[in-house]
Amino acid sequence: MAGSAWTPANPHETAMLAAVKTGDQRMYLAALAAAPLLLPVSEEAAKGHEPMRWATGVVEGVTFLLAFTSTRAIAASMPERNVRYRVMRFVDLVAEWPDPAWRLALNPQLPITVHLDAPTLHRIRDAVPDAVKANTPTPAEAILWSALLSDDLGAFMATLIRHTLLIPLRPDGGPSRDPTDPEFPWVYGTGKDGQRVIPVFTSERLLRQTLKNSDDFIELDLLAIAEAWPEGGLAMAVNPNTPLAAVLAPEQVRGLAGLAGEIQAAAEAALAERQEQETQATTVRLLSGEDPFDPAPAGWEPDIEQPDDAPVLAEPLMLQLAIPLPYLAAYLEQDYDRAAGLVHPRRAVGTESPLSLYRRLGLLGEGSPFTASDAWVAVLRWLPDEDTPASWGRGEPRMESLTVPHDAEIHRIHANQVEDRIARYDAGEGRWLPLRDA
Repeated sequence: MAGSAWTPANPHETAMLAAVKTGDQRMYLAALAAAPLLLPVSEEAAKGHEPMRWATGVVEGVTFLLAFTSTRAIAASMPERNVRYRVMRFVDLVAEWPDPAWRLALNPQLPITVHLDAPTLHRIRDAVPDAVKANTPTPAEAILWSALLSDDLGAFMATLIRHTLLIPLRPDGGPSRDPTDPEFPWVYGTGKDGQRVIPVFTSERLLRQTLKNSDDFIELDLLAIAEAWPEGGLAMAVNPNTPLAAVLAPEQVRGLAGLAGEIQAAAEAALAERQEQETQATTVRLLSGEDPFDPAPAGWEPDIEQPDDAPVLAEPLMLQLAIPLPYLAAYLEQDYDRAAGLVHPRRAVGTESPLSLYRRLGLLGEGSPFTASDAWVAVLRWLPDEDTPASWGRGEPRMESLTVPHDAEIHRIHANQVEDRIARYDAGEGRWLPLRDA
């Protein structure tokens, strides 16, 4: 049966699956509104030899327009077929909806399939800004959802350890922001079983969802929180009163404080293993079956993690977001001009590898299109202008969608931290122009 071996390929699909299993319709629709949609097209249309036409199917006299949220979803729904596609944003698809009598069939035959009529699509589109802001999870939260649904405590803990957490501060507390200070203003609560707890959160969105009047918090990694955890048999309530809620018993929290050495040893062992492996060049084939790039450079160096405040020397602020490989062909072959992802400042050239970027943004995990062994990663990079919100260039990465700015470029960041340019976008011509660095 089609879709029987399917697993989520990206955070949007992970959120959709979690929403289906928990019956959270708002979360599902918010994930749909934020996800890039892949629309099948004919081979000739993909080559530009004929106009783009909508891929449809008719069931009991009703016409359904087919769309998918990943190439993995296409492969699971339409096995053993070579499917070409174009990429559209949800809001653009609804704006161009061809017939009010048609319905959308999203990811047919998969656990996350949904059928929506035209009036419903327009209602979702009209609510996109609020829905996406209020309900779309970060990539880390999508991985946490998947771990909770599968009762995988190890994956849940590993994700928490890789990301910082927000500690809300008691409004009537003192000025201390040092959790090791006896006067630190922890917020205390009581769990359903009467257990005394301290709440922590994986994002400001979930914090404000639970503590609507909480305006002050600090951000720390889990191990630092565990080392400063107060005495008194207090449990840690992660994202309480949300679908991502979990509770760590007092002894589990105390046990985390001793993990720092083990984690460092594991990281050093992984680096040693990588150094012993033979140097390899990797050739990546795109959806078209062609490889427009040379193999990634040989002689990889193990990446060195930079601190979050690594200086960008005297270079101007540049914003960027990572492009999943399956979507790269849409830019280079179809002149796609939309982007969505975690917007963040670029670090100094030569200081970042794909692996360090993934760790910084929380992009690794089951179902992610990015892997720790990637030879290179493509990023969309651009200079902010006067219309760019100032918040995009500071603080934590932000999930945003945007029209590709004029003169934006696509770069490759290699595992040895070398970068080269692939293409530049000319908004006047609506084209991506090749850029091959020597």
